Parts: sequence; structure tokens; C-alpha cells
Amino acid sequence: MKESVKEFKNHFKCNVKLPKIMPSTSFIHEFGRFYEDKNYNKNDSLEIMFVNKDLSESIYKIDIHSLKNKLGFNGKEYTLQDGSKATYFEQQLFNFFVFEKNNLKRCFI
Repeated sequence: MKESVKEFKNHFKCNVKLPKIMPSTSFIHEFGRFYEDKNYNKNDSLEIMFVNKDLSESIYKIDIHSLKNKLGFNGKEYTLQDGSKATYFEQQLFNFFVFEKNNLKRCFI
């Protein structure tokens, strides 16, 4: 995971801050993947996943993308402590929390 975060930071020349407080579930494994879209140069992303092999329903995933290709989401809007906006929505089996910060879009699943 740490190597993937480092690759993303170097690619976008930015700092990535991961959450300091995690869900109460104990996670056994953590994975990271930096994806560079060499064909279209639009979908570069960092994917981080925390899982517990004994609790398959307990997956915590973070996706970080550039704001170059901004997408809108329909859901309940919130204002964060720093004044930025966030959107929460549910889709099938997953809950999503999306916000933008420092020219990056973060999606917590």
C-alpha cells in the first residue's frame, strides 16, 4: 500500500493524507494500487483497500482521482468542517462518501 501511495504522490506531485481514524472493524490486510491510464491519460487513480478475511462484508476502500475529469454524484450533501462539500449515497451493497480536496477527488466506500 505504501508504495502505491508513493507512486501516486510522485505522479501528481501532491501530498496524500489518509484517514487518521478508521472504522471500528479490525482489518487484517491492506492493499494499494496505483493505476496510470497510459491510453487516455484521464483515469489515473489510487485505490486502497482494507479487508478482514473473516468478515467479508467488512471492506473499507478509498479511491483517489484527479479532478481533471470531474463527475457529479446524486445523494445527500454535507458541509465538512473546512467548508468543503461532500456527498453521501448508497448503491446496492455499498455506501459511498465523496469529497474534493486539493485538486483530488476522494471516494470512501
